[in-house]
Amino acid sequence: MIGGNGPHMLKIAAQYADTWNTFGGINVKSFEEMLTLTRHRNVMLDGYCAEIGRDPTTLRRSVLIYQMKNIREYTRCLGHLKRLLSGIRKLVLQRSYFFTHLHPC
Repeated sequence: MIGGNGPHMLKIAAQYADTWNTFGGINVKSFEEMLTLTRHRNVMLDGYCAEIGRDPTTLRRSVLIYQMKNIREYTRCLGHLKRLLSGIRKLVLQRSYFFTHLHPC
C-alpha cells in the first residue's frame, strides 16, 4: 500500500503499489470537496497506470474516511464514493478517529 495525493506519489503508486490510499487532503471543507479531489486523483492515477502499461483495475483504491456517527452515515458515504469513483474494481474504506476535523457527509 502506498498513500499519497500528489502527482509524484501517484506515479510511484502506479508503478509499485498493490493498493493506493488517499484521505482527501488537508483543509478539506466538505465531503463533496473530498469526493471531487479523490475523483480527480483517481483519474490521474489511471492515466499514470496507462503510461506504464499497467491495467488500472489491478490497483486497489483505499479511501480513509473520518469518524462516522453511525452505520447510516457510513453507508451513505460509501454509496457516494462508489457512484462518483466509477471504474474502480475494489474500493476499501477505512475509518479513522484522527480526522474528526473534516465535516461529515
